[in-house]
Amino acid sequence: ALAACSRAAVLRLPLLYGQVDCMADSAVTSLWNEVQAGVREFDAWQRCYPTHAADVAEVLREMLQLHFTGEPLRGIYQWQGSDMLTWHDMAKLVAETGELNAKDIRPVPDSPAVLLPRDNRMDCSRLCNLISVRPTPFREGLKQCMDPIRQRRNEQSQAQVGRLVSKKG
Repeated sequence: ALAACSRAAVLRLPLLYGQVDCMADSAVTSLWNEVQAGVREFDAWQRCYPTHAADVAEVLREMLQLHFTGEPLRGIYQWQGSDMLTWHDMAKLVAETGELNAKDIRPVPDSPAVLLPRDNRMDCSRLCNLISVRPTPFREGLKQCMDPIRQRRNEQSQAQVGRLVSKKG
């Protein structure tokens, strides 16, 4: 984008999570499916900074406001969540938030077979100096995105129990 237009602004983002229609919609919430399917070992080597999609929307809104008030935004800007978590950490929190047993989820501390950066932290200072948005804490954002799905699942389970009870009655 910058090669094509020197006046462009690029926003780099890492691992995103947020409101989903089903758990498989995000790499973070899809961990729930993995735990439910019996996966018990998760990478505890790579450090990630999951970023809430609603925060990204606010960042973009503020960047546009700056642009429309005459502030030149050019080049590469970076944004990410502030909580450092491994995939193991995220799997445990997703399981707990999604009401699954997280006690037997184990860390895999070894580096992966494929070449990956150990720490995915990006320097967000250039953008943070321009905007007022602050990252949503991961636990809070995870609860916001998983609660509606968990609630639907619970309602469906209650409806099934109600149908079984009425058939027996």
